[in-house]
Amino acid sequence: TIEHFGQARVDDTISDKDSFFIRITGSNSLTTNAPGAGGNAAGGVLPGFTQTSSLGAFLATMSETHVYSPTLLNSVRFHFNRVNPLDVGNYPAPAPGVAVVPGQTAPPEVDPGSGLTNFGGQGALSTAPSFMISNRFTYQDDLNWTKGNHSLQIGGFVERFQLNSFKPNRANGVWAFSSITQFLAGVPQTYRGAIPGYGTYRRGFRNISFAAYIQDTWRVNTKLTVNLGVRWEPCTMPTEVNGL
Repeated sequence: TIEHFGQARVDDTISDKDSFFIRITGSNSLTTNAPGAGGNAAGGVLPGFTQTSSLGAFLATMSETHVYSPTLLNSVRFHFNRVNPLDVGNYPAPAPGVAVVPGQTAPPEVDPGSGLTNFGGQGALSTAPSFMISNRFTYQDDLNWTKGNHSLQIGGFVERFQLNSFKPNRANGVWAFSSITQFLAGVPQTYRGAIPGYGTYRRGFRNISFAAYIQDTWRVNTKLTVNLGVRWEPCTMPTEVNGL
């Protein structure tokens, strides 16, 4: 497993009343295994087969703070967050007579029956490659106001969320046999596969979230502080970009 992480930040005092910063954070992890029987990534009992899984994350934040007075300041922020998990398999080409699905580039999944562990099961061969990428675009505004014994915080945010996913369904086919005897005889019980262009889960979901809040930290006396607040956080109904 290989992991990388990095962060950079730049601060700038624009004036006596304004300050600004930008922060960028990124990380990436990568692991490559030879999948074992049953789709288990450990063990490496299938020479020539490799499964590569990666997870990338990126976060960028820009913030500006304005001081209106010693008791009143406002902070505005914009965030972008991207998470990108990815699974990719590298497999030898199927032998002649084995490929069934047009354009098939990897051997099919095989269940020999009789309680034996299947070959490439649990989706190791039947679903790779796959990804599920999420993007978040967030605008946030927070106001801090000190008034006598009260410290008020008022603000909210608007966030645009995107989720793009792709996962083939039995792209290379699944052969199942009722017993090891039928497997050795080459007599399958069932076959399940998807015609190219069908059976692939490809979705793009979108929605918008909102939030508004007000909080009061009230110092009643030197021995008692009361925190009161209310928050409202609705969101829109998710929609799918392909009309599905």
